[in-house]
Amino acid sequence: MTDYPDPSLQLAIDLVNTDHASRAREMMPDLAAARAFLGAHGIDDAFGEADLPRLRQLRAALRGVFEAGETRAAAERVNAILASYRAAPKITFCDGDGDAPARLEPDVCGDAVDYVGAAAGLALARVLCDAGAERLGVCSSETCRDAFVDVSKNCRKRFCGSDCARITSVRNFRKRARTKASA
Repeated sequence: MTDYPDPSLQLAIDLVNTDHASRAREMMPDLAAARAFLGAHGIDDAFGEADLPRLRQLRAALRGVFEAGETRAAAERVNAILASYRAAPKITFCDGDGDAPARLEPDVCGDAVDYVGAAAGLALARVLCDAGAERLGVCSSETCRDAFVDVSKNCRKRFCGSDCARITSVRNFRKRARTKASA
């Protein structure tokens, strides 16, 4: 996992990556797992059984942003998320002092899912406005499909991390070797 400086961006990425459909593995199979996920991200609001399908629906919407491929389509999806979760931004300061670094956070009156939707939506909106959709990606590994934000200098990242890049490289090398041997 790559840690991004914006906790809301990391929340968005981590939420999307709780669904490993390509690996047939659900990382939030039940209420306890969802509460543990939210708690790991500092969200201790009440979260009940009825909220789990809403959180999974948000996860699917966020994945759509990473898979959009172009900025206008990604922006439309982010705008839909921001509208759905009533994201009203506010400026907050890291240490309460007006001279400290400030950041934009959601001012949400709803529940935990509303907060996650608003925070993740705002974080992705910042990425789209600052860098465009080419910075949002989904791992090219056949066995992964994790979402990531490309912070590389040349914006050519294809994999979520070095493990997936290495596994794919080895897989492709072996495939070429088998093809060469059978020819």
